[in-house]
Amino acid sequence: MKELMNYRYLLFNLVYKEVKLKYRGSFLGFLWSLLNPLAMITVYTVAFKYIIRIRMENYAIFLLAGVLPWSFFVNSLNMATSCIIDNGNLIKKVFFPREIIPISTVAFNLVQLLLAYIVFVPILAYWKGLSLSLVFLPVLLFLHFVFTLGLSLLLSAVTVYFRDIKHLVEVLLMLAFWVTPIIYPLSMVPQRFHVVMWLNPMTVFALAYQRLIYGGQFPGLRPLVVMLLWVLLAYAVGYKTFAWCRPKFAEEV
Repeated sequence: MKELMNYRYLLFNLVYKEVKLKYRGSFLGFLWSLLNPLAMITVYTVAFKYIIRIRMENYAIFLLAGVLPWSFFVNSLNMATSCIIDNGNLIKKVFFPREIIPISTVAFNLVQLLLAYIVFVPILAYWKGLSLSLVFLPVLLFLHFVFTLGLSLLLSAVTVYFRDIKHLVEVLLMLAFWVTPIIYPLSMVPQRFHVVMWLNPMTVFALAYQRLIYGGQFPGLRPLVVMLLWVLLAYAVGYKTFAWCRPKFAEEV
């Protein structure tokens, strides 16, 4: 952490560069960060509320509560699989902590999520009102960030040696979306399939966001403990794997 603090300006500049490049020449700017999830939410609202007829009040808010953090998670992992390879020239020429590259990738997507929340919170206030539980949102975002960072460290390292990981991750994330209660409440899932749902670590995060934003309640103690265990496991495995693979990055990229 001390070494990373010494290179904090590099980290900031990498994130700033990505944000600037993404929105350079764009008339709507950061609003594009919200348009993609909004389009997806519109499709799912029509499909599940008016065709399949899910009976939920403020169903669009329920979707936004889960889709926005899911987009942050998916985009981070997809970008992480190629971030070391894409920065091969930088790695070969400049010395710096290699962890900064996946960290900047996840931080960039976190900025995207925060920009989306800037637009989403006024919508939430208008439709449903703001609850006291939202004060816990920064804590939940931090846990989600560290969990995502752990997986990103793992994927960014192993993809350097096994390039097919990138394509495998895309397929697995597509499948994971449907076994995560984002577009449907967990109560709709038959009890015999709940074990499968809970084996997916994103389930506990999705439910926490829904309870916090849609339900207006603080997450319970048990979900927090489960989230913390997933965070520690993901970060420990991710960082150890990254540290083990790191010395040979320059040779492999």
